[in-house]
Amino acid sequence: MIDTLAAARAAPNGNLGGRNVFTVWFGEKSAAGARRLVAAARIPTYDTPDSAVRGFMHGVRYRRNQELLMETPAARTADFAPDISRARSAITSAVDAGRAWLDAAELTAVFEAYGVPSPLRQAARLPGAIELIIGIVDDPVFGPVVMFGHGGMAVEQIQDTALALPPLNERLAHALMARTRVWRLFQGYRGRPAAAIDVVAEILIRVAQLAVDNAEIRELEINPVLADGAGVMTVDARLRVAAAQAGAARLAISPYPKELEGMERLRDGAIVRLRPIRPEDEPLLRFG
Repeated sequence: MIDTLAAARAAPNGNLGGRNVFTVWFGEKSAAGARRLVAAARIPTYDTPDSAVRGFMHGVRYRRNQELLMETPAARTADFAPDISRARSAITSAVDAGRAWLDAAELTAVFEAYGVPSPLRQAARLPGAIELIIGIVDDPVFGPVVMFGHGGMAVEQIQDTALALPPLNERLAHALMARTRVWRLFQGYRGRPAAAIDVVAEILIRVAQLAVDNAEIRELEINPVLADGAGVMTVDARLRVAAAQAGAARLAISPYPKELEGMERLRDGAIVRLRPIRPEDEPLLRFG
């Protein structure tokens, strides 16, 4: 028999050295003393291994979400310059005409303006390609939300989608894809090469920017998006629009205000570059 109290007394008292330590004690009464000791040492304790694993994964997800919240994606990447006026012309054309859905020509104009592969309405297929769905949904609380997942005819039955708030950068786009089961197929399997992950990530970034720039967008569905090792193509898409609501805050997360960056001359004549603070600037700040 193991002396549970002796084992609990051997636990480090609050100094874990950055390590993740948690304990599981079986027995409601026999392990009560051991639980009190490790709890006093600020070490998590659980009744079963399953609950310990769930608790640990809650911590993992919390840490991951905190890191993602520290991301400040730019409103538009430096090498991405969409033709906003062309896209807005197509969108406002449908809105002014009282149409909810863009026609094929308008949809193509919007996609080309943002560098998103235009849909191929014919039954095009890539042998062995992975079928994906990429889109935008308009949430009444969070505003525009980017959707990604396993697409195709059975998208409702598969139910493998994840959501993210725009704007996106490369890290956030990859994190969005990684929250789906189809992400495993992206890595390649049974001799098949990995899909063009970076290309799909770039499409997600551009679709997110499309949502940021155009308040009239209510729904976008690109399904299927075919991805393999050679590249990406879109087969079908639809885009629903409506008049923008004036005065409403659309984005749940504001993009990095790059427009506030600039050069300023100090009193001594020195020229410095000023920009808003980013999360990664924290180690450079000194208070007190």
